[in-house]
Amino acid sequence: MNDLGTAEISVLIGVFGFLILLVVPVAYQAYRRGYNPIIWGIVGLLTFNPLFPLIILAMVPHRSRLRLRDQFTRELEAKLAARVGSKSRPTSESGSPRTETSTVGDQVTELPQNRSIGDDQTRL
Repeated sequence: MNDLGTAEISVLIGVFGFLILLVVPVAYQAYRRGYNPIIWGIVGLLTFNPLFPLIILAMVPHRSRLRLRDQFTRELEAKLAARVGSKSRPTSESGSPRTETSTVGDQVTELPQNRSIGDDQTRL
């Protein structure tokens, strides 16, 4: 009848093994970074270069770390508000919490009064 022989079964096992090698690393990395492993597994199947989705996943931020950053920001804001009390933070006219100060970069460049070391002739 239409039974599969040993050669056909070994080819099917090889093809499925190759597809698993394309899907599993991408899906695992997506899962570790907080993204949907099924979607990224499908992306791993559809790309011609199996390294491309892994490179993309390496460039995107970890979702768990983004959540932690937001949580730490909220905690720090709460601690700052509790420490300051009812006083509001200083704000500039634009509404940002920064106060306007001058920095070293704002100073005018002045020429040196005397000669510079770079003006001397180099001697060996």
